[in-house]
Amino acid sequence: MSKKGVFKQQNSYQEMLSLEFYEKCPKAVFAAIAVSFVLNHQGTDSELTEETILKEWGILHQSGIIPQKPYRELKNAEDIYG
Repeated sequence: MSKKGVFKQQNSYQEMLSLEFYEKCPKAVFAAIAVSFVLNHQGTDSELTEETILKEWGILHQSGIIPQKPYRELKNAEDIYG
């Protein structure tokens, strides 16, 4: 898919979004979407929401999809990994 403009650090997941959407969508909206997605798929246990997102961040980094490492280790790995 050919796009005009340049991402600061491009990855295959953000390439699925149009450059216009990526540039115009506020970070707070991306955060709300991530939290909403987690809550809709794991229930209403909001205590694990951040840990679940952090786990996914780690998976994306380990898979080489994103270069940024998570800023900290998981607190409740046993709760998330089951």
